[in-house]
Amino acid sequence: MLIFLSVDTHFVIVECFITSISDFFPKLFRKPGRHEIFVLIICSSFFLIHLTLVTEGGIYIFQLFDYYACTRAFNYFMALSECLALAWGFGADRIINIIEDMTGQRPSVFFKVCWRYIIPLLSLNSFILYLVDYTHLKINDRYVYPDWAYALGWTMTLSSVLMVPLWAAVQMCFTAGTFRQRLSVLLHPVEDPVSQRRKMEEDGLHVELRTVQLVNTPRKDSSPVGGNCVHWHKLPWATCDNTWNTAKCLGLQTFNSANVSVKHTNTTSAATEFWEQRVLAMSGGIEELGSVRWELALCLLACWVLCYFSIWKGVKSSGKVAYFTATFPYVMLLVLLIRGLTLPGAWQGIYYYLYPDLKRLAHLEVWIEAGSQIFFSYSLTAGTLNVLGSYNEYNNKCYKDCFWLCLLNSGTSFVSGFVVFSVLGFMAQKQGVSVDTVAESGPGLAFIAYPQATALMPLPHFWTVCFFLMLILLTVDTHFVIVESFITTMSDLFPKWLRAPVRHEIFVLVVCLSSFLVHLTLVTEGGIYIFQLVDFYGSTRVSMNFMAVCECVAVGWIFGADRFYNIIEDMTGQRPCVFFKLCWRYIIPLLSLISFILYLVDYKHLRINDRYVYPDWAYALGWTMTLSSVVMVPLCAAGQMFLTAGTFRQRLSVLCRPTKDLSCQRRRMGEEGTTVELRTSVV
Repeated sequence: MLIFLSVDTHFVIVECFITSISDFFPKLFRKPGRHEIFVLIICSSFFLIHLTLVTEGGIYIFQLFDYYACTRAFNYFMALSECLALAWGFGADRIINIIEDMTGQRPSVFFKVCWRYIIPLLSLNSFILYLVDYTHLKINDRYVYPDWAYALGWTMTLSSVLMVPLWAAVQMCFTAGTFRQRLSVLLHPVEDPVSQRRKMEEDGLHVELRTVQLVNTPRKDSSPVGGNCVHWHKLPWATCDNTWNTAKCLGLQTFNSANVSVKHTNTTSAATEFWEQRVLAMSGGIEELGSVRWELALCLLACWVLCYFSIWKGVKSSGKVAYFTATFPYVMLLVLLIRGLTLPGAWQGIYYYLYPDLKRLAHLEVWIEAGSQIFFSYSLTAGTLNVLGSYNEYNNKCYKDCFWLCLLNSGTSFVSGFVVFSVLGFMAQKQGVSVDTVAESGPGLAFIAYPQATALMPLPHFWTVCFFLMLILLTVDTHFVIVESFITTMSDLFPKWLRAPVRHEIFVLVVCLSSFLVHLTLVTEGGIYIFQLVDFYGSTRVSMNFMAVCECVAVGWIFGADRFYNIIEDMTGQRPCVFFKLCWRYIIPLLSLISFILYLVDYKHLRINDRYVYPDWAYALGWTMTLSSVVMVPLCAAGQMFLTAGTFRQRLSVLCRPTKDLSCQRRRMGEEGTTVELRTSVV
């Protein structure tokens, strides 16, 4: 069986190489006599070369060849290059049209998403992980190759990888024009093959489409398993034998093997030290910013570059990106959920998640925190929903969209709880402690507790990649939506300056570049202290609850809940329930005001790990960030009062008087043959 499998793989690889060369030089190698001679020369040459593999030291050459000649780096790089060439250079839509013309069936849109986003992203991620996790080849962990052998191995690897940029450089050299013109010519697809075939069939001709793949050499004769093996190593946050670990470090294996009755005092986990010492390189406090962590700075730059190209064309480009960034995390969430539920001890964590502590429910603070979670989860009072909703058509079913938004958001949060607590239950059983002992909050859950749990699973690298890939997509999606909200707001305030095609792209570039430079302070050695300060004070319950009261007063009382009802009914054809009027006028303002007051009464200074206390100037800076949002409302109101003519009472009456009913305006403008665009500007 092995012989037949290896022979089959062997002659397919050789046939690919021969076909590729024959397609490049058809006049030389496609004639009957010459083709057979060419095949004979190829097979004879390979036989002579492969004689080195059957010498007494041939196994060392074979292992070197197998490890470097067709590595994961080559496979992932070629996969990335092919997807970029086909989906972006040639065009995914053109490929789908060709397939539809060939088969009579149009492929699913999922394939386009795979060609454009999923496969390139996964390939790039695997390519980087391979380079980061690379270790030299050893035979049975004893024999170490000489340096020239490793150099030869990497030469074989690069000989394949460099073919793509070298071939592109050669084509650029032989194309006339400036650099931009050459690039445009090379990236411009030829006439659609479907159109070519139809035109040639009308003339009584046929065209044969052949995909030519340039193969470096037949790299893997009859050992397809060896070159595709994944070499799993221990995760760096699972052990204490790393350069950044201290004497207080406690590895997972050490903890699990210890008697659970013994309390490990004055120790830190390996995951905590990896996060604080290796990733963050935490300084002593916010006064000691230290140097920039360039690894984190490059990651930050990549995020802002991705953000720029996601929103530089407005909501049309960001909407297309959101198809992937907003849906693919659900795939990762489902994978992690299935894995979490199958772990031993998972139901212990789920029981802890679902079974309420009635004593805690009696505390008012719990309900206030729950309300704050709703504000953060739904991005209420942040302006993002207003900005994105402003792009909808007037007759959009916003009533139905609101219900779907609430259902999906709350449902996702509920299911995510199963993903997290099933893993925490597994981790608690492994360590012999209760679930509340291993549970973390804030960054600790994402970067300490969950990675610690994946280190205890089989195939830890795979589950770690799945988890962090989900986190990256979620944060990127949230990231560019917030930036898009700010850019849309400024464009609405200054449309003549910022809505022109070229000016808009420049403005987006300036915003992203400025934000990147500001955020560099967050990736310094003391950046985590700034991050926690901004997170605690920058968007607090104070500002959110205050803005909620202001919005409800403006909509429910000044503009008028009944007028708002009429507009929604005119837009959707359905009149909302009277419960919403009660919420806008009484329930939400009252609850937000109570939460606002209780936060001020129960306020406590921010501390890091209950140990580090910020200096007074840091707390002053934090409250300045909080008040910068709260004070904007009375400042804008005072500015409008100042710019309006009349007495104080007349000014207040003019500013609080709503404009003519929007539904009436729309009907009148529709009769005149014109349309009106509704856009909400949010500061």
